[in-house]
Amino acid sequence: MKLRVTFTIPDGYLDYGFQMGVVSLIKEALRRSDNTYFNKLYGKDNVTKPFCFATFFHEPTFKKDKIFLKQLSITVSSLDHEFLLHFHNGLIQIVEFQYKEVCWIKENVQLLKEKNISSPSVIFKTLSPLLIEDKKGNPLSPEHTSYEEELNYYADVLAQEFHHRSLYRSIVVKNHNMKKTVIKSTNREWEKNKKGFLYFTAYRGLIELDGHPEDLKLMYRVGLGRRRTQNFGLLDVYRQT
Repeated sequence: MKLRVTFTIPDGYLDYGFQMGVVSLIKEALRRSDNTYFNKLYGKDNVTKPFCFATFFHEPTFKKDKIFLKQLSITVSSLDHEFLLHFHNGLIQIVEFQYKEVCWIKENVQLLKEKNISSPSVIFKTLSPLLIEDKKGNPLSPEHTSYEEELNYYADVLAQEFHHRSLYRSIVVKNHNMKKTVIKSTNREWEKNKKGFLYFTAYRGLIELDGHPEDLKLMYRVGLGRRRTQNFGLLDVYRQT
C-alpha cells in the first residue's frame, strides 16, 4: 500500500537534512493516532521499520545550504496495513507541521493504487536513490563486482524480517541505467557533535531485477538497500518483462 501527502511550504525553502523532517512527520502522525503503536516502532532501538519513503520537490532550485521550492510531496510505502492506517489517521489530524522553524501546510492526502507484480523479471524505477553498501559501509556502484551480492544481502534481510524466511531465490541484476547522485543530509546526532553535512553516494534511474515475484513484490512495498526509512530505496514498477 502507498500513500502520498503534499505540503505547501510558505517560507519557500527547506534546509538540507529535510529527510529527518519527514521522519519527524511520520513519528508525529503515528504518535497522534496511537501512542502504543508508536512506542512499538520507536520505543526500542534496532526495530526494523515497515516502510520506505520518497520525496518530490515542486519547482525546486538547489543552492549551497537550502532547497527553494513551492511544494513538497512525500510518498510512503508499506506492506503493513496497521502502519499505514495509523499514519493516515495521524496525518488527518495534522494541518500544519513545523520542522526547524519552517512551516509545512498540508494540502492533500492520497491513497495510491499498488501495481501487481506477477513476472519474475521487473524493471524498477527509483523514486528515491538506491543506496547499496558493502560490509565496511562503502557505497557500491551497479558495476561493482560485489553489487549483486550485497543487494541480495539487503533483500534477504527484508525477507527474514517481514516474512520470516529467506529469499525464494537469489536476485539477479539483469541490466540497469542508473546515474550516481550524492545526497547531502544530516541528523540530530551529527548536528550535535559535528559541523557540515553527511554525504551518501547512491544511484537513481532504472534497474532490471530477476527473482521470485513474491520477493520482488516485497522490495516494491518496503524499499531496498541502506537507509530505507531516510529517503532511500523506494522503487516503482516501470515495466514487467
